[in-house]
Amino acid sequence: NEPPLPPASRFAASVMERGVAEIVNDLGSDPRALDSELYLRSLICAPLRAKQRTIGVIALANTNEDPYTAADLKLLDTIALLTAAAIENAMASQQLLRREGERQALKLYLPPQVADLILAAGNASQLEGVMQPITVLFADIRGFTTMSEKMEAREVVQMLKEFFTSMSAVIFQCNGTVDKFIGDCIMALFGAPVPSATAARDGLQAAIRMQRQMELLTLSRKRRNAPLFQIGIGLHCGPAVVGNIGSDNRVQYTAIGDTVNVAARLTSKAAASQIIVSEDVRASIPDLNRFEALGEVELKGRATKTNIYSARWKDNATR
Repeated sequence: NEPPLPPASRFAASVMERGVAEIVNDLGSDPRALDSELYLRSLICAPLRAKQRTIGVIALANTNEDPYTAADLKLLDTIALLTAAAIENAMASQQLLRREGERQALKLYLPPQVADLILAAGNASQLEGVMQPITVLFADIRGFTTMSEKMEAREVVQMLKEFFTSMSAVIFQCNGTVDKFIGDCIMALFGAPVPSATAARDGLQAAIRMQRQMELLTLSRKRRNAPLFQIGIGLHCGPAVVGNIGSDNRVQYTAIGDTVNVAARLTSKAAASQIIVSEDVRASIPDLNRFEALGEVELKGRATKTNIYSARWKDNATR
């Protein structure tokens, strides 16, 4: 039951290298024959060709006096072509399944179009940390701790699921990346992983749409007699390290740096239904009518005071 050709067969290697089927009806006189092949009388071998490359060979051999013919060669070559096509289709199916799996994983925190762009570039597993300008958005529920103390755990989970699902959809619509959920807070990035000159405007547009979506969510929850809540949003832009960051055993796509810290601090300054932005965000968006100056405030961890602004959203059309 041993195979007719050993793995080191020079005859098979020659057929694979040239990509042409071949017959040898007197193997003992062929200089390519190995000592372990001399018991064979005739040999026929055809390459498995797929997309301009040879991925293997298929061979038949016998030990009797009956020689192989040109018809045998043509038949084996046809079988080899069909076999190669089947192998290629199987490999393509596996690759599609793998790529779809990567796409679905990326879509958990990236807009579908960004996930497709990364996969098309072949960089799905190469999102190494890089320094780049981004806009960071934080949004959390005002008074969540007090509210959750009066609710059943299942109600809290359902409320957060509804909140996160609704807000994530808005973030994706505005070209944002959902970084993570932190308790009752959602963190989003704009201009990452793909840099964008409109990151600040996209971030502000997302914040405005999120507050408007909250109005719709409030109406829906009121009809169901579900507990009502409001959110505060903070927005800041600047340089940060973004990429897959973590340990050897676990990594997460995220952003780190002072830009992230400032955005989080601004969120703590936002009242219910308010959007607070930094001077850097305001400077990136020329439409001054969108903002109301709130003056300088102290932010935890920063030596100097920071100018902050409230973004008007109830009377502004999103663009």
